[in-house]
Amino acid sequence: MKINQAISLFVLILSLVYVGCDSSNTTTPIEDSPLDVISSVDNLPKCDNKNQGETHIVGHEETLYFCFNETWQQLEDTTHYSVSCKDGYLEVISKVTDSNNNSNPDFNFTGPTFSLDFYGYAQKGPFMIGSSIQVTELDSTQFYRPSQRSFEGCLLSKNGRFDFTNVQVLSRYLQVSASGFYRNEITGERSKKTLTLKSIVDMNNRDSVNINVLTHLESGRLEQLIATSGGYLPINQAKEQASKEVFKAFEIDIQNWNNQSISQNTMHVEDFNLFGNSDSSGALLAISIILQGNRSEDEVASVMNQISDDLKGDGYWNDMNLKTKIADWLMVQDTSWQYNSIRNNISQWNFGPIPDFEKHLRNFWYKTYGFEACNESTAGQVKYVNNNSSTFYASYYSHIDNTKLRFICDASSKMWRVARDIEKDTMGFGPGKYDKEIREGLVNISSYYIYEESQLAWRLATPQEADGFTDILEVYSQLAADEKVFFVIRHAERTNDTGKDGKLTDNGINQAKKLGESLVGEDFFYASSDFYRTSETCRNIALGKGQSNYKIETWEALSGEWYVSNSSKLETYKNSNGGGWAVFSKWAFLNEYSDAFYDLEKRSEELLDDYIFANLSKINRVGVLCSHDQLLVPLLAYTTNKHANVRFYENNRWLNYLSGVAIIINSKGEARYIPIKSLESGTM
Repeated sequence: MKINQAISLFVLILSLVYVGCDSSNTTTPIEDSPLDVISSVDNLPKCDNKNQGETHIVGHEETLYFCFNETWQQLEDTTHYSVSCKDGYLEVISKVTDSNNNSNPDFNFTGPTFSLDFYGYAQKGPFMIGSSIQVTELDSTQFYRPSQRSFEGCLLSKNGRFDFTNVQVLSRYLQVSASGFYRNEITGERSKKTLTLKSIVDMNNRDSVNINVLTHLESGRLEQLIATSGGYLPINQAKEQASKEVFKAFEIDIQNWNNQSISQNTMHVEDFNLFGNSDSSGALLAISIILQGNRSEDEVASVMNQISDDLKGDGYWNDMNLKTKIADWLMVQDTSWQYNSIRNNISQWNFGPIPDFEKHLRNFWYKTYGFEACNESTAGQVKYVNNNSSTFYASYYSHIDNTKLRFICDASSKMWRVARDIEKDTMGFGPGKYDKEIREGLVNISSYYIYEESQLAWRLATPQEADGFTDILEVYSQLAADEKVFFVIRHAERTNDTGKDGKLTDNGINQAKKLGESLVGEDFFYASSDFYRTSETCRNIALGKGQSNYKIETWEALSGEWYVSNSSKLETYKNSNGGGWAVFSKWAFLNEYSDAFYDLEKRSEELLDDYIFANLSKINRVGVLCSHDQLLVPLLAYTTNKHANVRFYENNRWLNYLSGVAIIINSKGEARYIPIKSLESGTM
């Protein structure tokens, strides 16, 4: 049987050898074939011996012309050569030597035959010239298994189209396979290795059959459905079920497709084409991109077969690990704007409209991550990936062992995108409890955010504002001429001895000296509690300043017990409620355990009136009062109207060494208060 092919050519470079007595044939690798497109036949250059074998594509005809015997000819015109293909390459073979080597021998037909004319497109990306197309008849009496009757053709069109005419067959049920190089959708370039895809089709009442990843993926499930029915399930009915299961596996909803020229009731994936404005084209291109990813050709074949085998048994893609790895890759591509690069690379082929594949890619990773649709009702929601197969998995919102990546439903684009730091760090904050409230970021725990009541919004705190404390040097340098200040600070780093005789560590001594070195200038007044480490702190600040004429007064009010009214109850609360830091902070800010303490407001005013204002005349401009955290945390709560960021019960933040409050008093006797620090952070 002779099979005549109606060949439509976009691009083909054939190295033709002049036919004489030499019966040699040549093979032209595709990658060595530059494209040269001529707008019309009239613009072809002169054909002579100098450019024998030169090949051009005539654009408007989409046809190959080659220079042979000083004449521009189409492949169909010559009687001297035929074309065959193998392993993705074309061979131009002398018909003289080919006449006894027909690759498509006649079959011995024993029944009525049918004549088929059909065409189709082989697409992963589009298969390239030189790809082989194999057509095998299926025996409907044997569960549509391949018979021994098959024939081959070559793909000779740039856009992946193939044509067969006057094909004599016994069965209209066919398996059509394509094997060859293809255009990679991600890079836009030719694949480095060949790939094989197949399509199973009932040719009754049709004249076309496409080969693509969908026809390949459904084939295993299709064969299983027919086999389990004992061969009684019509092939088209089985195909409809198999294709719908493939779509569901890739999270593609076919119910509301737009611009769909294919009826959903007779939807067959062998009718799908990569190019066009329909949702079927978008779905096909999306799944082709998903399967390609950053994989080699061998890996593409492997993952396709893996998914096909998974679907074969029950129609479900059960491998969540693989599905999630793909979702991770798609998310990274999406959020780094690589979908645009994929679209640009595909557009270079100039094969037709590029459909909206992006929405299907996004829907795949959204659904795999468990995200709802991004719409008006979900706008502003922030999510984390609670899929433990993902590289970006978090077991709870603020879990950052694997990643700090979070996602937000963008109100304007209606798409999930990577959340900015402020969006993910303030998720669920709502309005602040008060103006200038400071909170730690939920994900970036080293970042702090301030609530601006005038804007009804949170903003990122500056480094100076981050923990709500201002550097002592900054306060000192900005002191007005008519102002005096008492720096009431916690002692420097201490040893583990918390008794009255406990001392500073060597590091604590250096901390105090460095603070003194930074506060150059006038002499300071000093006072401390009756603990050694507080007087030691004051003394080393003075030494750091180089101040020799000083003395350190001892003030009862600077004791850590200043606010405690019942030591016995306090110890009971400390032992049963998480220790002193938790108890002191809950009392100072929430008024819990109040029967162990004095009234915060009255006791603070007593401290200010009887010690601060009463000793104002003793200082030139600056007094340094060295005290304890258990005095300073309540004092900060009072002087900042409970805004200070030392709420240990809430955020595990406690007052750092050499931090406290600056009490600034002007010539009118008016006081203002600023939380201060001398180390990098005011809290620990």
